[in-house]
Amino acid sequence: MVVRPWKPWKPNHFEIKAFNPALAIELYHYASIPRNYWRSLGNRIQFSTIYSRLKRAVQRHRIQLIQAHTEGLAEVATAVARELGIGCVVTIHGINTSPRYLGKESQRRYFRQALNRCDRVVLVGEPLRSFFAELCGRDDHFRVVHNGFRLTGITTENRIICDGRVTRLISVSNLHEGKGIDLTLRALTQLKAKGVDNWHYIIVGDGYERPKLERLVAEAEIESRVTFHGEVPHTEVARLLGQADLFVLPSYREAFGIAYLEAMACGLAAIGVVGQGAAEFIRHGENGLLVPPRSIDALAGTIHYALSSPDEVRRLAVAGQRTAQDEFNWATHAGSLVSLFHDVIVESRGS
Repeated sequence: MVVRPWKPWKPNHFEIKAFNPALAIELYHYASIPRNYWRSLGNRIQFSTIYSRLKRAVQRHRIQLIQAHTEGLAEVATAVARELGIGCVVTIHGINTSPRYLGKESQRRYFRQALNRCDRVVLVGEPLRSFFAELCGRDDHFRVVHNGFRLTGITTENRIICDGRVTRLISVSNLHEGKGIDLTLRALTQLKAKGVDNWHYIIVGDGYERPKLERLVAEAEIESRVTFHGEVPHTEVARLLGQADLFVLPSYREAFGIAYLEAMACGLAAIGVVGQGAAEFIRHGENGLLVPPRSIDALAGTIHYALSSPDEVRRLAVAGQRTAQDEFNWATHAGSLVSLFHDVIVESRGS
């Protein structure tokens, strides 16, 4: 079941045909109040819209376990699972930073109760644990299952930091606060002021921070060295990664970081942030580079090191490519989930 808010001012183009035809996909919409206003009312509308449909689907297909994605669907999933005596798993993909979503104690209590009633809470990355452990007051039913990734048009050609030419740095992300694109621009501006100017920065993605970032580029007078590509199809991401040399994303709010793995799989050395999602697979100096969060000086120093050490960075890129392709494929992800689902189903039968 795919559950989406109904937004008449913004049609939701969900392509069921894009999925495997063997899957029985049912799409449901519920009335939604924009920008999380009156969220408690929105919770009740969502629950009443989905509950009976989910219950009928479970009974019709003789479902043994419900997996709900995001804490927003945790309450309805656990309510149906408990009534029918089956297992329930809720997967958390990130932290909603809207103050109207988790900022009020009533909302926090609502999600706390729902998450504590499910059998397991799956986190896509370890950095999510502290936030949701504080929300739930416990973490004994938490499990970390890393995402896999698939990049259409992936290249295995290593085109990393060649001497005697401009090095192409690239970021792929939503242009939102916390992604650190502004930090990269400031670090590169710092390098340019020191005479290090053999670089070009490619920014792939879009979002509400773009006007601010464009102003930052203009103020630093580096327009000729920065390209904004905006949002592009996933296949185009692979092509752009294949033309770049170094992936830089100093995101200090990153639950996991598929973008890093995609870049690494394409043969790029990647720069991530200590303590964030990418640090779960980037080992500093072994298969990539890590910088402290929000440190422009450290980021500038690391980029300078990469620009001036092509052989070393090429070594990191080769190791990173091996990590991405061998350890974070969907088969590994699926195997971990199957094992977890099995344990929950056995427990639910025993109870």
